[in-house]
Amino acid sequence: SGFFILSLVNMTNMIDGMDGLAAIFAIIVATMMAFLPGELNHPVLLLFATAYIAFLFFNFHPAKIYLGDAGSHLIGLFLGTQILVWKPEVMDALAMFVPLFFFAHAEIDIALAVVRRLRAGVSPFQGDREHIHHKLIKMDFSVRKAWVLMAAVIFCTATTAWLLAQPLVFNVKFVFMILATGLLVILLAGLLKVDRLLSFKASAYSNGFLNQYLNLQPGAINLDRRGMKIIVYDLFAYYQELQWRGVDQIQQFISAFSDLIKETHPLSQKNLYGSYTIIVVENNTE
Repeated sequence: SGFFILSLVNMTNMIDGMDGLAAIFAIIVATMMAFLPGELNHPVLLLFATAYIAFLFFNFHPAKIYLGDAGSHLIGLFLGTQILVWKPEVMDALAMFVPLFFFAHAEIDIALAVVRRLRAGVSPFQGDREHIHHKLIKMDFSVRKAWVLMAAVIFCTATTAWLLAQPLVFNVKFVFMILATGLLVILLAGLLKVDRLLSFKASAYSNGFLNQYLNLQPGAINLDRRGMKIIVYDLFAYYQELQWRGVDQIQQFISAFSDLIKETHPLSQKNLYGSYTIIVVENNTE
């Protein structure tokens, strides 16, 4: 239970990266939970949803006020404790999936973030601009269109959770759960595929700019010779931020970076590995 609450508190904090997103998450989930069959503090959940509806008027894009960490943490803490004390009217094997579907959007986002950051060799708690809502905006969605799409997904997953709690035929609920899961997987796979294609496109821009400014050498560097010094410049961390800002920012950065390289290594051989890493080989005999 403690792990569940702590995870949910951090999940709701992570999705609070776009105007109105955490607020609509709180409104939809709290409202759906308020109509769950069984023992639960339904009036308090409705009051909670109403409070966030009022807040959303000021938090919708362009936002005038923000939740901050304390405000986003409150969503996860309150909704998590409410679902923990819920006593279902029908206790079957599918009841355990109700919380999972209520918080599916936040769970998927944090799972992707943890995997992404561990693969990059950084702390899972280090912030970045690669959350689902960031990816949508990089795909030329406006903030409002991205918000509508995310709200629709949250509504669908919360509706699935609500249906799983109803006193319906088990097989009907099971089939509906499988269909909802399949739809989520398809949407997520499509999002990640498009994001990957855009990353390759940005890498192609980067590759072209680097060759334009740095006069990179073709082919691999012979590392067997003595008297050579190898210097590596890994630009990946910079490019992640620059790709978010656009091609103009990438070009300006590489122009400034090339001046630094020419000043520091005027006679050295320079090679490009991948799209982001510069290998400089210079004569070290002196």
